[in-house]
Amino acid sequence: MTSSCNPELKDHQPPPTSLATSTPRKIANNTLYLVISQVAIRLLGLVVMMMLTRYLGPAKYGDLTLAFAYWGLFAALVEAGIDMTLIREASQNPAQIGRLVGNGILLRGVFALGAFLLATALVPFLGYGPMRTRLLRLAVLLVPFSPFTVSRVIFLVTLKIKLVAVLDVIGQLVDTALIVSLILFDSHHVSHILLMKIAGMAFVQCLYLVYGRRLLSQAISFRPDWRSGKSC
Repeated sequence: MTSSCNPELKDHQPPPTSLATSTPRKIANNTLYLVISQVAIRLLGLVVMMMLTRYLGPAKYGDLTLAFAYWGLFAALVEAGIDMTLIREASQNPAQIGRLVGNGILLRGVFALGAFLLATALVPFLGYGPMRTRLLRLAVLLVPFSPFTVSRVIFLVTLKIKLVAVLDVIGQLVDTALIVSLILFDSHHVSHILLMKIAGMAFVQCLYLVYGRRLLSQAISFRPDWRSGKSC
């Protein structure tokens, strides 16, 4: 009887069940978007791999694989768990996401510079011939783009999973289109494929940065705060 007459208690009534059921539905939809995008990306990657192995041949495709593996080694060093740390910190402090992303880009930038210099310095000591040495140096040019992948954190923290899935697929489509164009122009040079990979990565990172910035209500601040790197 008291609760029905007290207006203050009416304001604290439990939310309707429709709100409670919307969260599992949203999680299911986000999972579906990610699964579909990953399947599409894997299929496109398989098509590219089959085309490259056919047109390059085993030897040149092996050189390309070596270059990508060398780049991947130093790209992993640059990441160093920064993304997971930023996602955790930004989820707990959403008002600070602009500063956190800016610090993440700066921190990754320092790591990328060190990894780039180290990878470049090690190439002459690997004992490869002139052609493979040139390919490895080209592959190292992918490392400086690593800091800008931090902008992807914005989509994950703001739960824009559908947009992440769409941008991931667009990136793979651009990468596939560039490589297919080389094949159609009868280019069998591995260095040209690496250059197209660099161009594709630059385009995708620009997409993440531009669209991620639009999701934020605050500017990305590049004020050094190295405390964010202690938990990495």
